[in-house]
Formats: sequence, structure tokens, C-alpha cells
Amino acid sequence: MYDLIPLQQSHAADELEAEFKDLLIVLFQKYLFKDGFDCNVMGIPYLGSYELITKHLINGNIANFDITRIAEDDMRYLLLAWKYRNGKRGTHFLKTFIKCTWGNEFEIQQLWHHKETKYPLGLITEEEIEKTGLNKNDFFLTSRIRINLTQREARDFPYEIAEMLKNTLPARLFISEIVKETSCEAGVSLLGDSTEYSVSKYDCTEEQKEEVTEFGVNVFGEGTTYSLAFFTADNS
Repeated sequence: MYDLIPLQQSHAADELEAEFKDLLIVLFQKYLFKDGFDCNVMGIPYLGSYELITKHLINGNIANFDITRIAEDDMRYLLLAWKYRNGKRGTHFLKTFIKCTWGNEFEIQQLWHHKETKYPLGLITEEEIEKTGLNKNDFFLTSRIRINLTQREARDFPYEIAEMLKNTLPARLFISEIVKETSCEAGVSLLGDSTEYSVSKYDCTEEQKEEVTEFGVNVFGEGTTYSLAFFTADNS
């Protein structure tokens, strides 16, 4: 299409017509090819230009934020996954969305809930059930999901991307938590029969402190007492 081969191979009556053909080809390549190509692939926009892909991502409410952070190939892949390969937009699309907009170092964990605990206060992963020796039959699988950021060096998970996930996932899937796990030595205070815990006077390295980040805000600050959403105690 770019070279207009049929026009090049068409008959020219004289030198003037040949010059007009060459001029038309140059003008087409410079001013019209991009728009013409996008029109030609309108039904399969992931093959189109950066501008066409951007328009479909925004119009489809797939990535309605500053998408300059996304590589062009990832944008094509995201649009393809959303529009053609995963119409139900389940966990596969969720993984695709995070991979394209943020990176590869994460896990998607579906959460279970204890049958005798008020919903949703007893959420836990299948791995945590096994680690703590609990009976899996005492739990039921929910539609709530935990995104576990697994990268060693802390990196922001932009709030705008987290918000956008609400628009791209079906109502049956609910992102309950976005967490970053780390480890450090600390004193743990437990109140009797309480579900609230506090960690105080921590002793961890500067590298560990830098790793503990959630949505770009340091969890460990300058104080001596810190709150956690979940912790695992190791008495060794």
C-alpha cells in the first residue's frame, strides 16, 4: 500500500503523466499513507498506528490515563487481549493489563474466606491456608483478588492504574488488596482477643526500608510504631 505498486505499474502516456504519477506517490507517502492505512485496519485497530491504538484504548475506557508509560508493542497486545482474545475480561486480562501498564513482577492470588467469619474480614490465600495448617474445608473461594507485587526493588504502582482496573474488570471480580511483602525484625505487640496488631521499634536494613513501599508512600516512616495489613510471625 505504501508504494502504490498498481499506480507505479500503470501505463503513462508521456513524460508529464509519469512525473504526475511520481509526484502523487510522494505526496501520498508523506501526507496520506498513515491515515489511509489506519482506515484500512479500522476493524483490527491493534495493527494500526500509535494514534489509532491510543484512541481505541481511551474510547474503550481500557487505559484512560497517561499511556505514554506503556510501550507501543504492549499497547497493541493490551488492545488485542481486551477486544479479541478475552471478551470475558477475567484474571488473564487482569494479568495482561498489569503487565502492559506496570511490569511483570507480580502475582494474582484469588482469596478464600472463613465460613464462620463475618465477610469480608476473613480473607486469606490458599497458600496462607496451607502454611498455617488450617483446614481448607472451613473456607470458601471468593471473587476477591489480591495483587502481590513481587519485585525486589520497590516501585510505584500508580493509583490511576489501580482505579482504571475497576473499569476494565467485570463486576464479579473485585481487587481487594494490592500488597508488597517484605521481611524485617521487629517487636510485636498483641492484645488479648484482639484482631488489631502493632509492630514497634523495628530493626531492618536501609535496603529493606527502601523496599517497603505502597503506592509510592513509605510504610515505614520516622516513627517507632507502624501498622500492617497482614504479617507472618517467625519465632526462629
